[in-house]
Amino acid sequence: MFVLLAAAFPACILAAQERPNGQEEFRTYCASCHGISGRGNGIMAELLVKKPADLTVLAKNNGGRFPQDKVIATIDGRVEVAGHGAREMPVWGKIFRSDHEATNSAVSAEDRILALAYYIRSIQQR
Repeated sequence: MFVLLAAAFPACILAAQERPNGQEEFRTYCASCHGISGRGNGIMAELLVKKPADLTVLAKNNGGRFPQDKVIATIDGRVEVAGHGAREMPVWGKIFRSDHEATNSAVSAEDRILALAYYIRSIQQR
């Protein structure tokens, strides 16, 4: 029994490491502009011509429904946002593009995007 558990243990760790954490993705790629809380008050916000969006009111501003498809399309660059410049967010580069293959990572861009979108959904004002 111990041998089976020991053999399965590394696989469990690897599987857990391969799942992106939306909060970590947000802190790494979004918080510098949108702030740790998502309210548009990141350390870079003052330096930007256009103030970053308050991501905590997306549902409120959309009749109480979280606009998940629009959020995903914004993250992956399909929706152009004036304050972002080019369709790829400057901080993100290509990491959230579906045609990007991250080196040394089994985590796909789609997994990162979904984790990030779910996290943004979780910080909506109630």
